[in-house]
Amino acid sequence: MLVCSTASAVTQVPVLLSPTAGSSSSTPLAVRYELPEAAGTGTARVIFKLGEAPPTVVTLAAAEDTAGQHTVSLATHNLTANTSEVSSAAPADELADGSYEVTLAYQNVALEPVAATTAKAVRLDTVTGSPTLKVPASESSFEGAFAVSYELPEAALAGSVQLKFEGEGPGTSLLVLTNAAAGEQTVKINPAGLLLEAGIQSGPARLAPGVYALRLQYQDALSNPLASSAPIRVTVLAEKCAGGTYSENGRVPCIEATPGPRAATTGPPPAQPGAAAQHPAPRCALGAAAKLPSLGGTGKQAYLLTCNLAGTLSVRGVATITSGRRHIRLTIPPSSVKAVAGSSGRHLLAVKLSKAARRLLRSPRARVGLAISVYAGSAGAAPRLAGIALAGRR
Repeated sequence: MLVCSTASAVTQVPVLLSPTAGSSSSTPLAVRYELPEAAGTGTARVIFKLGEAPPTVVTLAAAEDTAGQHTVSLATHNLTANTSEVSSAAPADELADGSYEVTLAYQNVALEPVAATTAKAVRLDTVTGSPTLKVPASESSFEGAFAVSYELPEAALAGSVQLKFEGEGPGTSLLVLTNAAAGEQTVKINPAGLLLEAGIQSGPARLAPGVYALRLQYQDALSNPLASSAPIRVTVLAEKCAGGTYSENGRVPCIEATPGPRAATTGPPPAQPGAAAQHPAPRCALGAAAKLPSLGGTGKQAYLLTCNLAGTLSVRGVATITSGRRHIRLTIPPSSVKAVAGSSGRHLLAVKLSKAARRLLRSPRARVGLAISVYAGSAGAAPRLAGIALAGRR
């Protein structure tokens, strides 16, 4: 007797080209595969298994059933969005971030047993991890260079790591940093020469004095959306005033004390050779013009000049009005001071304001600084008696 045996027919094994085992991907996820023979209708599937959760089965559209290579783009937050490539997804229409086993399975047109191939430890990552600013502490102030330390929870896309200085007055400056490795990093910030320091790839040449909200931001190596640290508040101090100039905090912008030392009150200057003293040496003080007639509507700012000397006084000097980075300088002529009626030694100093100065004074951050020289009699015809400087809010 002749006995014949037949080999059982099988579906040929497919090839999953990507994602590969141990790879990382964002969204959309590109699935590339090769079918050695055509698939039966509705049998080509990509199966995603995350831990102990039920697998998510993505059934491919009929156009993806032919023999040969295919690429399917899966929007992981809406798997059925691309209806030309995906027929259905169950039990869920999205994939959470995590580490998956990805299986490509199908049956041939004869519906012989399923053939499949699997890639393990495929990481799906669609979110950039939040970075952390470690140094400096919020509300820090700096004169000159300072260090900024930060931590990246994952490797960054090259060129995406940035320090963002959002100024309350000076505007916004972005510094692109070179170190994109995961972990803690430190970079030196020199406001006077930002690009001179190692670790800074690009940005402005200088960082203007002012108050800033400082953040670190970056994208991860998969080009996921930008992530930012919580902001901290830092103050970059201006350069100190040069000798012979003055401001309330000792830093630019400064008022030129013309001439004489800066002080709230002053005594007489050194005697000049050949100059005969015609008046007692006064002590003078400059302050707000409280309880004096209002100068509203006159375009002038009033101050009280008090000296222990009766009679006519005159002044020369400058007033500087600042708000943020803006500042306006005004000349104070001799005619700006007049005696207060019914008082001895009290004079009203009225600084005439330009239209631009009046607009700047409306700012709640506006400050006015004065630097004047006081003369007995007419300025230029009498010796200088005192040099006075005053700075404060409007």
